[in-house]
Amino acid sequence: MMELSNLLQQAIDHHQQGHLEEAERLYRAILQVAPRHHYAHHLLGQLARQRGQPRSALSHLMTAVSANPTVGQYWLALVEALLECGEYGEAERVLAEACAHGLEGPAVVELTARLAAATLKGEAPSPDPLPVTQPPTEEEASELQEAAAAYNSGNLALVLEKAQRLLAKNPGLALAWAIIAQVRWKQGEAVAAEEAARRALAIEPNQREALLALAVSLQDQERYEESEALFRQALLAYPKDAEIYSNFSALLQEIGKWPEAQAVALRAIELNPTYADAWVNYGSALLASGESERAASAYQAALQFNPQRVEALYCLGRLAAANYDFPKALDYFDKALTLCPHFVESLLAKAEVYGFSDQLQEAESCARLALQKKPHHFDAHLALAFALAAQGKDGEAEEVLQAARQCRPQPSDAAERILAAQIAGRLYLPAIPESQAAIAHWRARYREGLNALLDLPGTLTDPTQYFFSGSVSFFYLAYHNADDRALMEGRCRLFRAKAPQLNFEAPHVARWQFPTGRRIQVGFCSELLVDHTIGKLYQGLLGQLDRSRFEVILIYPPQAKRDQLRARLEAACDRTVTLSGRLPQWQAQVAALELDALFYPDIGMRLSTYFLAYARLAPVQMVSYGHPDTTGIDTVDYFLGGDAPMEPEGAEAYYSERLVRFTRLPFCYQLFSLPTSIPSRTELGLPEHGRLYGCPQSSFKLHPDFDAVLAAIAEGDPEGHIVMIEIPPKARSEQLRARWAKSAPILNERVCFLPYQPLDRFMALVAHCNVLLDPIHFGSGNTLYESMAYGKPIVTWPGRFARGRFVAAAYEQMGIAEIAPIAPSIEDYAPTALAFARDQERCLAFASKAVAAAKTHLYCDLGAVRQFEAFLLAALEAAAQGEKLPSGFRVPPPKGGS
Repeated sequence: MMELSNLLQQAIDHHQQGHLEEAERLYRAILQVAPRHHYAHHLLGQLARQRGQPRSALSHLMTAVSANPTVGQYWLALVEALLECGEYGEAERVLAEACAHGLEGPAVVELTARLAAATLKGEAPSPDPLPVTQPPTEEEASELQEAAAAYNSGNLALVLEKAQRLLAKNPGLALAWAIIAQVRWKQGEAVAAEEAARRALAIEPNQREALLALAVSLQDQERYEESEALFRQALLAYPKDAEIYSNFSALLQEIGKWPEAQAVALRAIELNPTYADAWVNYGSALLASGESERAASAYQAALQFNPQRVEALYCLGRLAAANYDFPKALDYFDKALTLCPHFVESLLAKAEVYGFSDQLQEAESCARLALQKKPHHFDAHLALAFALAAQGKDGEAEEVLQAARQCRPQPSDAAERILAAQIAGRLYLPAIPESQAAIAHWRARYREGLNALLDLPGTLTDPTQYFFSGSVSFFYLAYHNADDRALMEGRCRLFRAKAPQLNFEAPHVARWQFPTGRRIQVGFCSELLVDHTIGKLYQGLLGQLDRSRFEVILIYPPQAKRDQLRARLEAACDRTVTLSGRLPQWQAQVAALELDALFYPDIGMRLSTYFLAYARLAPVQMVSYGHPDTTGIDTVDYFLGGDAPMEPEGAEAYYSERLVRFTRLPFCYQLFSLPTSIPSRTELGLPEHGRLYGCPQSSFKLHPDFDAVLAAIAEGDPEGHIVMIEIPPKARSEQLRARWAKSAPILNERVCFLPYQPLDRFMALVAHCNVLLDPIHFGSGNTLYESMAYGKPIVTWPGRFARGRFVAAAYEQMGIAEIAPIAPSIEDYAPTALAFARDQERCLAFASKAVAAAKTHLYCDLGAVRQFEAFLLAALEAAAQGEKLPSGFRVPPPKGGS
């Protein structure tokens, strides 16, 4: 094909010579190759204005401005076109936006004057002249109505036949072309839909159905700037059209403009309160902004007005899955499939739920069923490939991916999505490993996968868009009782190579100097600084940092939910920033804060902060025990940890970050109000008799080595009961029982599972237990702080890594280690638990001392806050010299104690 520059010059020559049709043909040829070519859009818009069709010009002029807002000529042309259309309010808004982008000079003064004069005169818009066409006959009008009725009933073949027959008789029927455009879009043929819509608009420039069909077909082709401009043009022509507003909201969500998407969907609802699609789009915009309860209400409203709306059921299912209520999620997906058996998105969502729950055969079945219904469905191929690869069927998975490459239509990012599927499949880890041998197998496979994936071609533009939480899980590595540093560093190398966008650096970092004359700006970035373990662990630190020296800025990814704890944290901090858009926008928004230090409390818990941490967004970046394992990410400078006994000597080798040793646990935990009444054992669903050994932990914390310990406790106390919480998904508990059937059958008889408990009932459960059991290798975190409110003995054995040493370190900090149930070896764990549980007086004496010690030395620990401040100052002073603190750096104890 001819070089675009030569083609453009030819088009301009024809344009200047007055050969407008040839010029238009060449401009459109350029856009076929480069859909976002801003100059071609600008010239097409100017050409339409020359023809006296300013409304037809608007979509191209808007796209030119959106694609390159630095060109003042584009802004001027757009404002002039709006004036020509009589859209004075919009012209005024666009002119103000242009000035905000730096547009100035005589032309701006002239336009301002023209706008003021036109507004004063109250001039009416001059409508675009329409081509002279033959209006439909009475028979044609009747057939058009029949076609519309067939479209609404879903008989697309009949619609197409009627519309094409009409056009054979009268090619000037704009509505017939628009109907064809809508059908082609419904059939997934976005290019054909675009062509038909443009034919309609050439006849009738503001034909409503054609404008809408063109906007959504451009959206499906990922020509987002053109689509957005066209939606805005359509709303100028139809400012009270709820359907256009609703569809526009869907586009805005797709491009990450969440606040505007909410507002636009809400406007659709105001125009038509019973419009179910608008409620669905409003709910999705709310959900993307973390407002899950309001989103659920919006989806329910959609079903109230249209019980057959499968999209609302699907969205409710996605919301339930996000809250780990998988039975409810599957029920919603099944209801959607009952109403519409070919709605394969519900099948693929089921596959995702099963994949997250490690029910890989069920995930495979759902993906295969989706392919039976739609054999060329691209995403169904990817879902099947993941399920196969996760089962170790790599050859079959590659065959499926090869078939995906042949699917038509192909999404524009097909190569990226296939690469993401390969990464997800090769880096899969089960939550509940069957044995220590199984752990060794999965870790070896993970290591091999990292090496193999590096050799694959292709890159990812934004990895946050291609993975769901369980699909590239490194989270479970931390529960294997192994040194994860090499694997996590290998993972960092992989994503640095495959996702270049991750290598972003904030501009201010290169010129940064130690702050003088202002407070130090510290960012805290997490999805989980809400009513979650992370929010509970870090709320005291956020609230107690010295505001005379530090400005505290909360940074939430868009997905973070909104709840009461988040509201309290926001009120306690100086500023809150909620990120919007996609990863490149997140990076830019954090960079704009020009932070001195950036703290990620829990890298590894959510993909948003994991991938954000790859960027250099502050001179000092750090992580801590929110997820107590190394990140492997070379832009995370420090891991804020503890000194012995929290971190054993030599623990520096386990971290890619530089380990910083506090003399205290690095938390300032706020004690909550305890329940005023305790339900009975029967009311809680507990056995009425026998000692209770509580282990209310997530099932994935229970390492296969712990099975024998639990079995020894069960055998040593025949009347006792081990109490656990069945935390969703339920499949995890079933997998754990299946493992016990092989490793320790007695546990399936003696372990009592309770459903997930709200805090007041959870505390009642703790109160009834004789002792609590700290899982070996990866122990208690938040449960430790909750349990010490009652002084409940927690039996523990300090393992090899900090993640198994929290309880022992807390006992040391509280000054009660000598009387605490700390087992000297794994073999002593069960005897220690049994001895404590049988000795009620010993438990009561321990509780009395533990409650007092916790109030003095564990809760509201301002010493940890002062050490955090001291570390920040030392790290920033080192950064100002172009250096870092050494690994193993010991933060001096706070004045007045250690």
